[in-house]
Formats: sequence, C-alpha cells, structure tokens
Amino acid sequence: MITATEWPLVSVVVATYNGGRFLRQQIDSVLAQTYPNLEIIITDDASADDTLQIAQSYQEQQANIRLLRSTVNHGYIKNFERGLREAKGEYVALCDQDDIWLPEKIAALVKALGDHALVYCDSALIDEAGTSLHRKMSELRHYIDYRNPLMYVIGVWSPGHAMLFRRSLLEDCFPFPRLVTQDFWLSFIASGRGGVHFVDQCLVLYRQHSANAIGGIKMKRGKKHRPSRREQTAVARERMQLLYDHCPSLPAAVKETLGRLLESYQSFSFRNNCLRVALFYRYRHLLHASKRKGEFMQRVYALKMFFKLV
Repeated sequence: MITATEWPLVSVVVATYNGGRFLRQQIDSVLAQTYPNLEIIITDDASADDTLQIAQSYQEQQANIRLLRSTVNHGYIKNFERGLREAKGEYVALCDQDDIWLPEKIAALVKALGDHALVYCDSALIDEAGTSLHRKMSELRHYIDYRNPLMYVIGVWSPGHAMLFRRSLLEDCFPFPRLVTQDFWLSFIASGRGGVHFVDQCLVLYRQHSANAIGGIKMKRGKKHRPSRREQTAVARERMQLLYDHCPSLPAAVKETLGRLLESYQSFSFRNNCLRVALFYRYRHLLHASKRKGEFMQRVYALKMFFKLV
C-alpha cells in the first residue's frame, strides 16, 4: 500500500487579504482533497478583518499548514509570489480565498499534467451564497491548450484558481512583474517550456461577488479609471518588451517574430504601422486562438493595428 508521503508533494499557495467571509469554506475544501500529500501555504497581505485569526486557527490544528504574515500590503501579485517562493512541492497550485474546490481537483490535475508544464481546468460559477449560477467558465471564455508564446500577445486567461504546474517552472518566473497578473505570467512562461493543457472538467466552484480581486465575471465595481490612449500605448510597449525578453530563444522563429512585433511597437511611423499589420495578419490564427473571432474579424483586427497597439 502506498503511503501519503510516497505521493509527490503538492504545494497549495493561498493568498489572502480581507477574505474572512469565505475563507473557511475554501480551506475546508482544500483539506478535503482526495490527493493525500499536500502542504498548504497561506500568505496574508496585512488583512484588517478576521482573516488572519481564521488562518491561524487552521495552522494550529493542521500540521501541513504554514501561515506567512505581512504587516504591509504588497498587492495580490507579490503576495502570491511570496507564497510561491516558499513552496517545497514537486507540483504547485494557486488558491484564491473565496472559491470552493471539488474533492478530486488536485488528483485530476496531477494525473493530467503528463509532459505539460502547466494544466488548468474548467470552473462552475456560484454566487456569494454558494448557489449555482448554472454557467461554466468555458461557456464564457474560449479554453484551449497553449503551446506557443505568440498566443499571449493580445491576452489569454488560464485562471490561477484552476491551475497546477511543476515547481521547476518558477525558476524562470521570478521575480513576478507587476504589469501582468500572476496567472498570465505563469501560463505565458509555461507555453514556451512544455506547454499549457486544458483539462475539460469542472473542478472548482468559482465564486462571483463584488469584492473579487481579479477575474470576476460582469460584477459591478463602480467607476474605474480609463487610461488615456497615451497610457495604453505605453503599457502595450512595456508589455511587448516583457514578452520578448522572457520568450525562450527556441524555437528561434517565435523569438524572431516577437522581436519584429516589438520593433513595430516603437512608433507609429508608416513603416512600423505596415509591419505591425503584416505580422498581425500573418499570425492572426495564433494571436486570436483564445478569442472566439471568425476569420473576417481577425483580418479586420489586423487592419486596425495600423492605427493602434492594443
């Protein structure tokens, strides 16, 4: 009979901030996993509610739970990074503070990982009270495998709450940039180092409420600052530079293409505008792989790139 410690260790990193309302349900669902060998790392980002007390009570009762506290709020990206730096498992899973994991989540993702660098699953939406909204994330987003960094140029979403990856992937991820979310960054790096695989199973109950840090679906959040075109352009250039700098050198064609895109982002000169349109047209199927855009709209998007960067 195989003992629990003979299974590869999975590190579950739970990032918390003022999440006391839902935290017990989330931690209980992690503790209820059928996978037998887990460590749970809770990183609290200077919560002002009862989150810290709840996390501490679990730490006192469970030998496999570690609690890391911060007296200064660093934001969710750096909070996750702190926990990931402490992970000891062969595999790692990110965990939000307000969802509910189905018992077989970790076991199913470990089984599906195979030769991939990262896997992610589907999620079922629930409301604040935990009532089903009768929708799956795959009905709202186009979930696919990602095997080419070019697929990340105009954004994809492999949600952190649904992913599991090899800890060795983190060697190429630190430090996490603040320009993109931690789940985007992990999956972008994974796309060029073994690929990202979608597991077509609903293994998370993904809670929708007004305080979602990121990823909430059509939740009312009040007025937001709308960046000016100049601000959008500056961010787009910085983002393209980031992708180019961290794209693997092999295959060379991918790195070269990102380099040419980066060149076209440097100005709105006639030459650069034409280059950008040509590249977005040539690689339209890769660039729009995660979008439900037909051939006509992909071509229109390429033409729009004569005037804009995003």
